[in-house]
Amino acid sequence: MHALERRAKKSYFAVLDAMRTGVVDADRSAQLRRLAGEVRTRRSAGVVADALEQLVAVMGAVATGMGGAPTLPELNQ
Repeated sequence: MHALERRAKKSYFAVLDAMRTGVVDADRSAQLRRLAGEVRTRRSAGVVADALEQLVAVMGAVATGMGGAPTLPELNQ
């Protein structure tokens, strides 16, 4: 369970980084999609699977729609 939680946190921060920079790391995106698929196959997935699917969608939106532009403002703004 700890490994799954650690992987989910890494994925979450990868999505935040993609939103901050406007650049999606292909390896991190693939890891997130694999993780979402693994969680979806578990019986007790429910909310966790839904949350990971939302992260997949956000990562996809950054990859296709932003053209390298950040979606989050800089902290000083």
